[in-house]
Amino acid sequence: MQIKTKITTNVSFDKLLNKIPEILDVSLNRIANDSAKLSKSNINKSVDFQGTPLKGLSEASINTRNRGGLVGTNIPLNKRKSSGLNNIGGSKPLKYTGNLFNSIKANKNFLTMAGYAKDHFEGFTFTQRKQTGGVFKASVPPRPFIASEISKKTKDSFFKDLEKALLK
Repeated sequence: MQIKTKITTNVSFDKLLNKIPEILDVSLNRIANDSAKLSKSNINKSVDFQGTPLKGLSEASINTRNRGGLVGTNIPLNKRKSSGLNNIGGSKPLKYTGNLFNSIKANKNFLTMAGYAKDHFEGFTFTQRKQTGGVFKASVPPRPFIASEISKKTKDSFFKDLEKALLK
């Protein structure tokens, strides 16, 4: 006696294989968006990527901001100013003129921001020539605001896209 069976499935691994590049592309873009939103939120809340408060501005930095200045050897000569900049960030670290904050964006599958973000993330030392002669040297503490957390919504969308692509 011979038994014949027929097996049918409602999944297609070939379809999934063909859709994987698109699913990954969409998911990486969502992750970049999540990271941009969270990094901006960290600046607004003055916290690092772990939620720890950022070190506040020094009195000298607050005074420089109050007069609208931008000084230091790490600032290109054509961008240095002794006054005239609009202080939208008050005494909040990382949000003086808003340029860094506004530069944080998801661009396709990447998180992009102004090049000097790395300096602020890691901390740096700068020097400035005094009008009376000599050199003033100061260290800016690290302010690790860049976040790369994947939201629940992004994770759920990724798995939903995989399941959808797997179905015939």
